[in-house]
Amino acid sequence: MMEIAQSIGGFMHESNVAIWDSLLTAQLDGLIEGNLFEIGVFKGRSASILCQHLRPTEELWLVDFSDFLSEAQNNLKALLTPGVRFEHCKSSALWLKADLAAKRRTFRWIHIDGDHTGEAVVNDLNLAADLLSDGGLVCVDDFFNPVYPQITAAVYAWLTTHPFELELILCGQNKAYLARPTHAHVYFAFIRNKLAAALQARGYGYLALFKTTATGDSNCWGVSQRRDHRDYFGLDSNPDLIL
Repeated sequence: MMEIAQSIGGFMHESNVAIWDSLLTAQLDGLIEGNLFEIGVFKGRSASILCQHLRPTEELWLVDFSDFLSEAQNNLKALLTPGVRFEHCKSSALWLKADLAAKRRTFRWIHIDGDHTGEAVVNDLNLAADLLSDGGLVCVDDFFNPVYPQITAAVYAWLTTHPFELELILCGQNKAYLARPTHAHVYFAFIRNKLAAALQARGYGYLALFKTTATGDSNCWGVSQRRDHRDYFGLDSNPDLIL
Protein backbone atom coordinates (compact mmCIF):
# COMPACT_ATOMS: atom_id res chain seq x y z
CA MET A 1 0.00 0.00 0.00
CA MET A 2 2.73 2.44 0.97
CA GLU A 3 4.76 1.53 -2.10
CA ILE A 4 1.90 2.53 -4.39
CA ALA A 5 1.34 5.81 -2.55
CA GLN A 6 5.04 6.66 -2.63
CA SER A 7 5.14 6.10 -6.40
CA ILE A 8 2.64 8.96 -6.91
CA GLY A 9 3.68 12.59 -6.56
CA GLY A 10 2.20 14.60 -3.72
CA PHE A 11 2.68 16.02 -0.26
CA MET A 12 1.20 13.27 1.94
CA HIS A 13 3.89 12.08 4.33
CA GLU A 14 4.50 8.36 4.82
CA SER A 15 3.43 8.64 8.46
CA ASN A 16 -0.02 9.75 7.34
CA VAL A 17 -0.26 6.76 5.04
CA ALA A 18 0.32 4.57 8.10
CA ILE A 19 -2.25 6.47 10.18
CA TRP A 20 -4.84 6.30 7.41
CA ASP A 21 -4.25 2.61 6.84
CA SER A 22 -4.61 1.97 10.58
CA LEU A 23 -7.88 3.92 10.87
CA LEU A 24 -9.39 2.56 7.66
CA THR A 25 -8.52 -0.97 8.75
CA ALA A 26 -10.16 -0.25 12.11
CA GLN A 27 -13.31 0.74 10.23
CA LEU A 28 -13.21 -2.59 8.40
CA ASP A 29 -12.67 -4.52 11.63
CA GLY A 30 -15.49 -2.58 13.29
CA LEU A 31 -17.87 -3.30 10.41
CA ILE A 32 -18.22 0.38 9.61
CA GLU A 33 -19.42 0.53 6.02
CA GLY A 34 -20.00 3.44 3.67
CA ASN A 35 -18.68 5.45 0.79
CA LEU A 36 -15.44 7.44 0.66
CA PHE A 37 -14.87 11.04 -0.43
CA GLU A 38 -11.94 13.32 -1.15
CA ILE A 39 -11.92 17.04 -1.91
CA GLY A 40 -8.58 17.99 -3.45
CA VAL A 41 -7.00 15.04 -5.24
CA PHE A 42 -3.85 16.59 -6.73
CA LYS A 43 -1.94 13.69 -8.35
CA GLY A 44 -3.73 10.95 -6.43
CA ARG A 45 -1.37 9.90 -3.64
CA SER A 46 -3.92 9.93 -0.81
CA ALA A 47 -6.63 8.70 -3.20
CA SER A 48 -4.53 5.58 -3.82
CA ILE A 49 -4.96 4.64 -0.15
CA LEU A 50 -8.72 5.08 -0.43
CA CYS A 51 -8.86 3.02 -3.62
CA GLN A 52 -7.16 0.15 -1.84
CA HIS A 53 -9.67 0.29 1.03
CA LEU A 54 -12.75 0.59 -1.19
CA ARG A 55 -15.18 -2.31 -0.88
CA PRO A 56 -17.11 -3.58 -3.94
CA THR A 57 -20.38 -2.20 -2.56
CA GLU A 58 -18.99 1.31 -1.94
CA GLU A 59 -18.28 4.42 -3.98
CA LEU A 60 -15.23 6.70 -3.88
CA TRP A 61 -15.85 10.28 -4.98
CA LEU A 62 -12.69 12.17 -6.04
CA VAL A 63 -13.35 15.90 -6.41
CA ASP A 64 -10.91 18.45 -7.78
CA PHE A 65 -11.28 21.63 -9.81
CA SER A 66 -7.64 21.70 -10.99
CA ASP A 67 -6.17 20.29 -14.17
CA PHE A 68 -4.34 17.67 -12.07
CA LEU A 69 -7.46 15.50 -11.94
CA SER A 70 -6.75 13.89 -15.31
CA GLU A 71 -3.18 13.13 -14.15
CA ALA A 72 -4.55 11.57 -10.97
CA GLN A 73 -6.90 9.44 -13.01
CA ASN A 74 -3.94 8.16 -15.02
CA ASN A 75 -1.84 7.55 -11.89
CA LEU A 76 -4.67 5.56 -10.32
CA LYS A 77 -5.69 3.55 -13.38
CA ALA A 78 -4.37 0.26 -11.97
CA LEU A 79 -6.54 0.73 -8.86
CA LEU A 80 -9.75 1.95 -10.46
CA THR A 81 -12.97 0.01 -10.03
CA PRO A 82 -16.54 0.81 -11.12
CA GLY A 83 -17.12 2.47 -7.74
CA VAL A 84 -14.54 5.22 -8.30
CA ARG A 85 -15.89 8.43 -9.83
CA PHE A 86 -14.07 11.65 -10.67
CA GLU A 87 -15.79 15.03 -10.34
CA HIS A 88 -14.07 17.97 -12.02
CA CYS A 89 -15.72 20.82 -10.14
CA LYS A 90 -15.39 23.08 -7.13
CA SER A 91 -16.55 21.55 -3.88
CA SER A 92 -18.99 24.45 -3.48
CA ALA A 93 -20.82 23.18 -6.59
CA LEU A 94 -21.39 19.70 -5.12
CA TRP A 95 -24.56 20.90 -3.40
CA LEU A 96 -26.15 20.98 -6.86
CA LYS A 97 -25.63 17.27 -7.54
CA ALA A 98 -28.84 15.39 -6.82
CA ASP A 99 -27.13 11.99 -6.85
CA LEU A 100 -24.82 13.17 -4.06
CA ALA A 101 -27.71 14.56 -2.04
CA ALA A 102 -29.27 11.11 -2.21
CA LYS A 103 -26.21 9.73 -0.41
CA ARG A 104 -26.43 11.94 2.67
CA ARG A 105 -24.94 10.33 5.81
CA THR A 106 -23.51 7.39 3.86
CA PHE A 107 -19.80 8.31 3.77
CA ARG A 108 -17.45 6.67 6.27
CA TRP A 109 -14.35 8.64 5.23
CA ILE A 110 -14.11 12.24 3.99
CA HIS A 111 -10.77 13.94 3.28
CA ILE A 112 -10.78 17.74 3.03
CA ASP A 113 -7.72 18.97 1.13
CA GLY A 114 -9.13 21.47 -1.35
CA ASP A 115 -8.96 25.25 -1.45
CA HIS A 116 -7.01 26.28 1.66
CA THR A 117 -8.95 29.45 2.46
CA GLY A 118 -10.90 29.62 5.70
CA GLU A 119 -14.11 30.16 3.74
CA ALA A 120 -13.55 27.01 1.68
CA VAL A 121 -12.76 24.91 4.75
CA VAL A 122 -16.01 26.01 6.39
CA ASN A 123 -17.92 25.16 3.20
CA ASP A 124 -16.26 21.74 3.04
CA LEU A 125 -16.96 21.03 6.72
CA ASN A 126 -20.62 21.90 6.17
CA LEU A 127 -20.70 19.46 3.27
CA ALA A 128 -18.85 16.80 5.26
CA ALA A 129 -21.24 17.09 8.21
CA ASP A 130 -24.13 16.52 5.80
CA LEU A 131 -22.53 13.49 4.13
CA LEU A 132 -20.77 11.71 7.00
CA SER A 133 -22.23 8.47 8.32
CA ASP A 134 -22.76 7.91 12.03
CA GLY A 135 -19.52 5.94 12.34
CA GLY A 136 -17.43 7.83 9.81
CA LEU A 137 -14.37 10.08 10.01
CA VAL A 138 -13.53 13.47 8.51
CA CYS A 139 -9.83 14.20 7.92
CA VAL A 140 -8.74 17.82 7.41
CA ASP A 141 -5.36 18.44 5.81
CA ASP A 142 -2.78 21.03 6.93
CA PHE A 143 -4.24 21.37 10.42
CA PHE A 144 -1.68 23.17 12.63
CA ASN A 145 0.44 23.82 9.56
CA PRO A 146 1.90 27.32 10.14
CA VAL A 147 1.79 27.98 6.41
CA TYR A 148 -2.03 27.80 6.56
CA PRO A 149 -3.14 29.18 9.96
CA GLN A 150 -6.57 29.94 8.48
CA ILE A 151 -7.32 26.22 8.26
CA THR A 152 -6.84 25.62 11.98
CA ALA A 153 -8.81 28.78 12.79
CA ALA A 154 -11.65 27.72 10.48
CA VAL A 155 -11.84 24.21 11.95
CA TYR A 156 -12.04 25.46 15.54
CA ALA A 157 -14.54 28.17 14.63
CA TRP A 158 -16.73 25.58 12.90
CA LEU A 159 -16.52 23.11 15.79
CA THR A 160 -17.46 25.84 18.27
CA THR A 161 -20.68 26.58 16.39
CA HIS A 162 -21.50 22.90 15.65
CA PRO A 163 -20.80 21.11 18.96
CA PHE A 164 -23.26 18.27 18.34
CA GLU A 165 -22.25 17.48 14.77
CA LEU A 166 -18.52 16.72 14.82
CA GLU A 167 -15.81 16.38 17.47
CA LEU A 168 -12.03 16.61 17.15
CA ILE A 169 -10.68 13.21 18.24
CA LEU A 170 -7.10 13.07 16.91
CA CYS A 171 -4.56 15.46 15.42
CA GLY A 172 -0.96 15.36 14.33
CA GLN A 173 1.30 15.07 11.30
CA ASN A 174 -0.53 18.10 9.83
CA LYS A 175 -3.96 16.46 9.90
CA ALA A 176 -7.09 16.60 12.08
CA TYR A 177 -9.61 13.78 12.48
CA LEU A 178 -13.24 14.45 13.36
CA ALA A 179 -16.03 12.04 14.29
CA ARG A 180 -19.66 12.19 15.29
CA PRO A 181 -19.80 12.85 19.07
CA THR A 182 -22.10 9.86 19.47
CA HIS A 183 -19.49 7.57 17.92
CA ALA A 184 -16.29 9.24 19.14
CA HIS A 185 -15.93 6.77 22.02
CA VAL A 186 -15.35 3.94 19.53
CA TYR A 187 -12.38 5.76 18.00
CA PHE A 188 -11.09 6.86 21.40
CA ALA A 189 -10.97 3.19 22.45
CA PHE A 190 -9.09 2.26 19.29
CA ILE A 191 -6.60 5.10 19.73
CA ARG A 192 -6.01 4.23 23.40
CA ASN A 193 -5.74 0.48 22.99
CA LYS A 194 -4.61 -0.31 19.45
CA LEU A 195 -3.30 2.61 17.39
CA ALA A 196 0.28 2.56 18.71
CA ALA A 197 0.61 -1.15 17.92
CA ALA A 198 -0.96 -0.60 14.50
CA LEU A 199 1.59 2.09 13.67
CA GLN A 200 4.45 -0.09 14.89
CA ALA A 201 3.23 -2.95 12.71
CA ARG A 202 3.46 -0.60 9.73
CA GLY A 203 7.01 0.46 10.58
CA TYR A 204 6.23 3.73 12.36
CA GLY A 205 7.22 2.94 15.91
CA TYR A 206 8.79 6.38 16.27
CA LEU A 207 5.27 7.79 16.64
CA ALA A 208 3.42 7.85 19.96
CA LEU A 209 -0.02 8.89 21.20
CA PHE A 210 -0.49 11.81 23.59
CA LYS A 211 -3.32 12.69 25.98
CA THR A 212 -1.77 15.49 28.00
CA THR A 213 -4.91 16.81 29.67
CA ALA A 214 -8.07 15.41 31.20
CA THR A 215 -11.15 14.43 29.26
CA GLY A 216 -13.48 17.40 29.48
CA ASP A 217 -10.66 19.88 29.15
CA SER A 218 -9.96 18.36 25.75
CA ASN A 219 -11.00 14.95 24.46
CA CYS A 220 -8.58 15.04 21.53
CA TRP A 221 -5.54 12.79 21.27
CA GLY A 222 -2.31 13.83 19.56
CA VAL A 223 0.07 11.75 17.48
CA SER A 224 3.70 12.86 17.33
CA GLN A 225 7.26 11.64 17.84
CA ARG A 226 7.57 9.47 20.92
CA ARG A 227 9.18 10.57 24.16
CA ASP A 228 11.04 8.51 26.73
CA HIS A 229 10.41 5.32 24.74
CA ARG A 230 6.68 5.50 25.50
CA ASP A 231 3.88 4.36 23.18
CA TYR A 232 1.47 6.55 25.15
CA PHE A 233 2.16 9.76 27.01
CA GLY A 234 -0.30 11.18 29.54
CA LEU A 235 -0.12 14.25 31.75
CA ASP A 236 3.12 16.24 31.77
CA SER A 237 3.15 15.89 35.57
CA ASN A 238 2.62 12.12 35.35
CA PRO A 239 3.07 10.59 31.88
CA ASP A 240 1.63 7.28 33.11
CA LEU A 241 -1.69 8.94 33.92
CA ILE A 242 -4.16 9.18 31.02
CA LEU A 243 -7.43 10.85 31.97
